[in-house]
Amino acid sequence: MMNFCKIISWNVDGFRARYQKGQFIRVFDTDPDIVCIQETKTPINKIPTNLHEKIPGYTHHFSEVQEGSFAGVGIFSKKEPRDVRFNFDDNAFEDEGRILIAEYDEFTLLNIYFPLGAEPYDSLPHKLEFYDAFLNYVKKLTEKKRRVIVCGDFNIAHQDIDLINPEMTKPMLGIFLDEREKLNNLINSLYFADAFRIKHKDAVKYTRWPYQKNARKNNLGWRLDYFFVSENLQDSVTNCQTHQDFEGSDHCPISLELNLPI
Repeated sequence: MMNFCKIISWNVDGFRARYQKGQFIRVFDTDPDIVCIQETKTPINKIPTNLHEKIPGYTHHFSEVQEGSFAGVGIFSKKEPRDVRFNFDDNAFEDEGRILIAEYDEFTLLNIYFPLGAEPYDSLPHKLEFYDAFLNYVKKLTEKKRRVIVCGDFNIAHQDIDLINPEMTKPMLGIFLDEREKLNNLINSLYFADAFRIKHKDAVKYTRWPYQKNARKNNLGWRLDYFFVSENLQDSVTNCQTHQDFEGSDHCPISLELNLPI
């Protein structure tokens, strides 16, 4: 049984690198209940074997990816989920290793590394198709009255406030209208809310900065990482914030805190 619940989400840009350098362990300093990671780039057979020793008290699950893949998601959880899946209703995207769905008694948690949509390894049509499958799946969950939390790297800056110098940024991947409309559908048609905006309506915070040109030091970034919560969870959100002091990845962790009704 959960009451207070803290979840952290982080695109780690390579799990083995963050783990070996001791950067990943830091996310457990605040005693989170669940840690979701994206862009692990790590096949199952390359996951470190001493995770239970180094991170005691947590079970873990990872999606399968091929060596050299830029995808991969994983979850660390104090409470073992009652079920873990790596696809939506069909197997269309299962082999990409982008999806991890953890079922708890209190909610369904979707940890997703959404496609970037960039050639040559991807495409914008593929990205939009992935979003359509995601929205269809979430719609079915809401029809069942499930509490739903979606976290991860969405690879979309939803609003102009979510990127640096929007008036000077030409249309490009991550801010095309077709992409932003998918998040609008999540909010306007399925009644989800961006948990960060529930608590920080006008705050300018970013979660991803290019490695080049001291972008992070100069805060030249985009907000691409989110927690979205279903309508029946929005009153339970007590905090949601970014953690820019975590280094290593080109993304920073984000956290969500909830007080769940029992």
